[in-house]
Amino acid sequence: MGKNEKNIDDFVEKLQEKIISNEIEDFNDYIVELFHNPKNWGKPSQFNVSFKKKGIRNDSLEFFAQIKNNMIQNINFLTDGCGVTIATASQITLLTQGKTIDYAKKITIEQVNRSLGGLPEGHKDSIELGLDVLKELINKYQNVTFGEITK
Repeated sequence: MGKNEKNIDDFVEKLQEKIISNEIEDFNDYIVELFHNPKNWGKPSQFNVSFKKKGIRNDSLEFFAQIKNNMIQNINFLTDGCGVTIATASQITLLTQGKTIDYAKKITIEQVNRSLGGLPEGHKDSIELGLDVLKELINKYQNVTFGEITK
């Protein structure tokens, strides 16, 4: 590796450290960890219900779930939103995976916010978007399931 390449690599590493330090200052370690290393990211190969919605900032969030016998067995997400939307969606999947849909429907903005360690004001719309998508996903599952039973 040449001297210029080493200098560029060092610069990039220091810049990345500064960016992460600023993010932690603005949010917290846990939120920054989730948006750099989200849990349950990506469209899974198997799911039986999905729902997508655009938020007030024109970002979109989609949940994909494998639900059986009213249990959320697996739940994943995709978003083109900011780091806070990524962290929030990731946290919602962690709170709901392995839980009943009745439990998931009762999750509140405050509960998600607390589990994230507290978002700064002006960012809670990401939680609202995540919970809206989750509740619509559950409604879609229940409508399809109910429709199949009555046919």
